Amino acid sequence: MSVKDVSGVLHAGDDPAWIPDHAIEELKAEVARMVLEASAARHRRWLRKGGKAVVKSGSLAGRVGTVQWVTAKRVGLEARLFGAARVITVERENVESAA
Repeated sequence: MSVKDVSGVLHAGDDPAWIPDHAIEELKAEVARMVLEASAARHRRWLRKGGKAVVKSGSLAGRVGTVQWVTAKRVGLEARLFGAARVITVERENVESAA
């Protein structure tokens, strides 16, 4: 028998090991979380100087700006606030590419 992504069967002695349904559901949830984080990491890598980005949450949620600089933890966005263009500093996890 062949099952996608299965490389073997867990054994307890000579018999196959029983895995409770809740453990399977926890594994599925963890894999889904990892996939979501990987996707978010890909999007964060797309932040480039001169590109457009949007703030995801907080008091500036939905605000679109032009990326001025990017570090490991923060992004500088130029956006119009109070009638003038200003560079705001936002946590990198709270910004995604607007492309």
